[in-house]
Amino acid sequence: MAMLLFNMPFALSLSQGFILAAVSPAIIIPYMIELRKKGVGGICIPSLLMSAASLDDIIAISGFSVCIGIALDSSGKNLALTLFVHGPVSLFLGALIGSVGEFFLAAITQVSASWQSTLIALEIALLVTHFCEMINFDASAALA
Repeated sequence: MAMLLFNMPFALSLSQGFILAAVSPAIIIPYMIELRKKGVGGICIPSLLMSAASLDDIIAISGFSVCIGIALDSSGKNLALTLFVHGPVSLFLGALIGSVGEFFLAAITQVSASWQSTLIALEIALLVTHFCEMINFDASAALA
């Protein structure tokens, strides 16, 4: 639709679609928790919708990063194939870095002061973001 209305290239239109398709967890999760407390849909349906919204956001972030990379390519090389391989690798790397980060975050529960735990968690997040930018996997930082 964006190709017709705004005369945009195909890859840029796809990236816009991924932006619009993302679900806001700030909207979904409070309502699903409220439905779970009321007993509407049992326990399984609200939990399933919350996890599906998180998975949808992961797919939207990954799809956006691949499509915007293709849309902004100026080298003229076979970058499309490289970026489509880059997407799944970015997902795997983000899950792996997130798991390692989760291990470190579980270890900081031993810290007595809550402000120290918060500071350590912030430092871990910044280090993960910096590391992923250094190895040119920016989407992995968002997923981790």
